[in-house]
Amino acid sequence: MKYKPVKDRCCQNEKCQNYRNIKTLLNQVIDSCRIVNPFIFTTDGFEPYSWVAKSFLNSICLYAQVIKKRRKNRVIKVERQLIIGTKQKMEQLLFESEDSSTINTSFMERLNLFLQVKV
Repeated sequence: MKYKPVKDRCCQNEKCQNYRNIKTLLNQVIDSCRIVNPFIFTTDGFEPYSWVAKSFLNSICLYAQVIKKRRKNRVIKVERQLIIGTKQKMEQLLFESEDSSTINTSFMERLNLFLQVKV
């Protein structure tokens, strides 16, 4: 499957650095994998993930966000939003998945932890 490359935004602030880092990471993952079928990509509500997914993963993934509402450091509500793809396709891919039967961010949370430890 093909994904469309995205031109880097020209700016120097921290927000744009986040966009570039996420874009670079996802490009490296996609380049090293042989993607033949659509995959599920889930993240938290961090906006740069959404921008990257909409900008250049649109044709190769189903993208969902899991947003946790917290009060006094406790999760009080979990919202799941499908951003790219259809509910039927997401249900089909979750059913076929060996890893999970629900939209969650466990893999992204592990990646974030790994990156924090390495940096």
